[in-house]
Amino acid sequence: MLKVIRNPEFLVPVTVLTPADGGQSEGRFKARFRALTKSELEAHEMVTGDGATAFLREVVQGWEGLVDDENAAFEFSDPNFNALLELPHFRVAMIKAYFDNTSGIKAAKRGN
Repeated sequence: MLKVIRNPEFLVPVTVLTPADGGQSEGRFKARFRALTKSELEAHEMVTGDGATAFLREVVQGWEGLVDDENAAFEFSDPNFNALLELPHFRVAMIKAYFDNTSGIKAAKRGN
């Protein structure tokens, strides 16, 4: 039996490619997302910066495993979330992680 959960929340790894000398450095943290319904998703204009920001504000519910440049915990809060939303590499990584984990494509590939 499969239980229907209309807006499940899920905690998944997010891979961030940060600009660095010689290319990029790769790091990971975990983000908690809320899955949107089709109607909620269609309400977002993802091709604009403001639209992507509104989308991320709706789906990101928290995170684990982030520290600041002084190695202090970078807790989930409005000011910290606003700081992350200013960084394109974090925005891209969170959007990619959300869609990788809600599309069903990755799960299907693992099963084949």
